[in-house]
Amino acid sequence: MLRIFLDFWSESCYNISMNEIDIVYIFLLAMCVHLAYTLGKQLGIRTTIDYLEKEGILEFDDSEK
Repeated sequence: MLRIFLDFWSESCYNISMNEIDIVYIFLLAMCVHLAYTLGKQLGIRTTIDYLEKEGILEFDDSEK
């Protein structure tokens, strides 16, 4: 049973062309870049606002309008 699975796996791996692997790689790379940008932007904005508030440059009004 394991031999059949390994034979199928090795044959299916060879059937994937380099173009398909490149497309998947580019897609995953784009997703990682987008995630890193989004999280970095959120963290950067939050850290900057906290710093400016701590230094007294920026003040927030907590009352509701």
